[in-house]
Amino acid sequence: MYKIRPLEAADVPAARALFASGMRETLIWGLRSELARPTLPKAAIAFAIFAASLYLPRTVACALCALGVFAFAGPRKIASDYISKSLSDDMLDPMARYRSTRGSGFWVAVSGSGEVIGTVALEPANEIAEHGWTWVYGDGELRRMSVSSQWRGRGVARALFTALLDEARQHDYRRIVLSTSSLQAQASAITYPRLGFVRVHTDLVGFGSIRANFFAFAVDGSTRTARPMLHDDDDAGEFRPLDILRHLFAPAYRGSSS
Repeated sequence: MYKIRPLEAADVPAARALFASGMRETLIWGLRSELARPTLPKAAIAFAIFAASLYLPRTVACALCALGVFAFAGPRKIASDYISKSLSDDMLDPMARYRSTRGSGFWVAVSGSGEVIGTVALEPANEIAEHGWTWVYGDGELRRMSVSSQWRGRGVARALFTALLDEARQHDYRRIVLSTSSLQAQASAITYPRLGFVRVHTDLVGFGSIRANFFAFAVDGSTRTARPMLHDDDDAGEFRPLDILRHLFAPAYRGSSS
């Protein structure tokens, strides 16, 4: 059994810890899956390494060791950087950020034993350009949805979204929107579509096949969509899940507008 209620000050440490563990799990798994995905450039690198091994076996052995270290440590470093950034941004004081601002809210799912097992937040969507897309006036943005791994598949995410949706209706939001990435495969392919979200835009980031996914849920049954951005505004807005990748691979990103 569990219940959904607004975030309280005593919940903040547990909510921050749940967010960090969930993002660490999904980002590390997603990045390692992307590194393992067969692509033409990766095949070319593998062939070059094989060819070089015929003449420089020791050098190739060192290169392979370095690649192995990167494959293990790289995703951890990227996830750690993003989590640290978020914990010093909106998740530094979610009570002030989400509970003290009109049109915003933060909810937790709490088990019978008092453990925080899920979180979700809502705030007005800033009309900013992000990855070639922007939200429109009247949108509320879903943020920080996370469910403890032991409680997944028990309806926690839907219960959290129901609480968020009730609040959204009180503030006359026309849509609930969110942005995520293909690194969070479960959320993009299953969780959000099952909640009723429709993918309204996808943008290739420029690193492998990683994409930014933009979803919308029509609160009033509206079918309107967000409009394409009119100018580049890389630094606008706050950190989102894919922003750590955008900053790491900025040159590739800037040439990838759809």
